[in-house]
Amino acid sequence: MAAPLEVVVLGARIGGLAVLYWLRHRFPARAIRVTVVERWATGVFRPELVHALDRAPGFVDHLTLNTERAVRRVYQARWVHDTAVRIDPRARRVHLAAGAPLAYDVLFVATGVDPAWERIPGLGPEAGGICEAHLARHTAVDLAGHPPARLVLAAGPWSGDPASPHLTAGFDMPLFESALLWDGALRRRRRRDRHHIRIVTPAPVAAEGAGPAGRRRLTALLEQRGIAVTLGARYRAVEPGHIRLEDGEDVPYDRTIWTPPYAGSQLARASGIDDGYGWIPTDGYLRHPEWPSIYAVGDIGRLTVPKHGHQALIQARVAVTHLWATLHGRTPPAPYRPWALWALETGDGRALLDYVAPAPDGGLREWAWWGRPVAWAKDLFVITYLALGGHLPWMP
Repeated sequence: MAAPLEVVVLGARIGGLAVLYWLRHRFPARAIRVTVVERWATGVFRPELVHALDRAPGFVDHLTLNTERAVRRVYQARWVHDTAVRIDPRARRVHLAAGAPLAYDVLFVATGVDPAWERIPGLGPEAGGICEAHLARHTAVDLAGHPPARLVLAAGPWSGDPASPHLTAGFDMPLFESALLWDGALRRRRRRDRHHIRIVTPAPVAAEGAGPAGRRRLTALLEQRGIAVTLGARYRAVEPGHIRLEDGEDVPYDRTIWTPPYAGSQLARASGIDDGYGWIPTDGYLRHPEWPSIYAVGDIGRLTVPKHGHQALIQARVAVTHLWATLHGRTPPAPYRPWALWALETGDGRALLDYVAPAPDGGLREWAWWGRPVAWAKDLFVITYLALGGHLPWMP
């Protein structure tokens, strides 16, 4: 009997759990031995952290997922509570911060990327954010106690190979959702006329990751709600009370909420498997072109739309199915093509859904809806995802 395939998965957030889902569905248990390396025993469903703007601080507790239990019980994988610090692709070893190196036959890297707060002078996590649980909790506490007259929601840039197409803003879509939620919260308190809301983004258009119809609907909502938007921002520095831009404009604020700049992964750089800019290059099957035993899923891969959970779900399916097809001499799946699926709550019990998918003719097709059923569907997805540990009845 052949020895089982040694599969190591780095990261157990949305992308990593999706890899485990497809491994379990494609391979019999006796054929593979899966080890997951993750530094946090519990995780949080980060897309919902935007509700720091319209809920009490305790909301974060209801978004928590026991990652270790899900990995062990739901996916029946070995759990290693540690941090990967270097990958040796030649020896097929993952070096850990505390434990002994792990050998692998196949490696899935789904660790995400590192925030690069230092890329903007004067910026740091203390400026406020919603990208991690502790930042969102602090934001909720601060807004509840001291509602600012001037709230600025600012997105850091997404830095990569200038020769490769990529979005300008690292993570601005949640800021549009947060601004609309804050607007709705203020209107319910009948205090909206006392507060100014502004979004600042490096992107040339609002919601550059969405399709044309979604951008038009979102832009109309922002205009109706009186939410100002500054596009094409190039940051010079963040100072108390002001964000200074390269064009000389000062953006005044009483409080800010940031999504940080992103400049790739230190793990990828330290391992010498990045593209020179911190991202892991891949082919259409999410496999490293030089080291075919390595797949990159989610933000860490160069072929992705940043900070987009739906992308990671699709990438996991393509990568694992490609592995299965390669090992069994089958026809590989269709290569991955970027999709976009955004569901933004608009603060009034409704949500905007924008869905951009590859069309059979090689182009793209888009559907955009706005209404209460979209908000209900989003709530149902979140509840189901958390209750089932990411093991959904259906996956894209």
